[in-house]
Amino acid sequence: MSPFVYLFPVEPIRVVLGLPFVLFFPGYVLIAWLFPRRESLALVERISLSIGLSLALVPLIGLALNFTPLGIRLTPIIGTLSIWSLFFAGLAWRQRHQFSKTERFGLDWETFKEWVAKSRRPRDFATVAISVIVIVAAISAIVWRVQDPSGDRTFTEFYLLGEGGMLHDYSTELKVGKPQNFTIGIANYEQETTIYSVGAYLEDKQVGTLRERTLEYGEEWEGQITVTPSQESDQGKLEMKLYRGTNQEEYHNVYLFVTVSSP
Repeated sequence: MSPFVYLFPVEPIRVVLGLPFVLFFPGYVLIAWLFPRRESLALVERISLSIGLSLALVPLIGLALNFTPLGIRLTPIIGTLSIWSLFFAGLAWRQRHQFSKTERFGLDWETFKEWVAKSRRPRDFATVAISVIVIVAAISAIVWRVQDPSGDRTFTEFYLLGEGGMLHDYSTELKVGKPQNFTIGIANYEQETTIYSVGAYLEDKQVGTLRERTLEYGEEWEGQITVTPSQESDQGKLEMKLYRGTNQEEYHNVYLFVTVSSP
């Protein structure tokens, strides 16, 4: 499934093809390994647990990637999920072959017909209906969120990146009078074209500035701001202040603590 994400550059097609890969397969291969026998779980229970586990596993995998040099990017995420799915699919295949064909669970036409023809109590129908509604609602919400991440809200993303464009490994050892570059990012979701500027302050003294930049709605920008400390400081607060529009009223800020020593 993962090659199709690269083969189809059209965003709606990539979303449709990528959803099962993200929302179903990571959990399904784990369920298939843990419950290889047919009578262990019903079909609807397997599907529900597969989606639920996938929704829990994928954010954890993304969090783990954030603390590696790979970062949270498309290729590392696809590669990690592919390795996960193939690894547990192999374990599930080995586990399944310890049982006969009649004992092990399989997704085939006969199994589906048997599931449809099986007599059920009203409570069973209610369970199936609720499971289907929850699954459809979850998938619909995720698709909507992917297609329209900002909705009607207006906001601006403002962040500080460290070495290698990661959210860690920041430069915290500075020298008096020696310029140091810091990478900052701005993303405009204000529903309109917006002008931004940034000021860097160390212990409330301005030590750097970024001239005004105009971003269209939905536009993202990453660049560097140069900080030049003027005095020594032990665990001083280096604060990046974001200003919106032509006024100089602080809109957002990010900060970290740095040590400034003599050159």
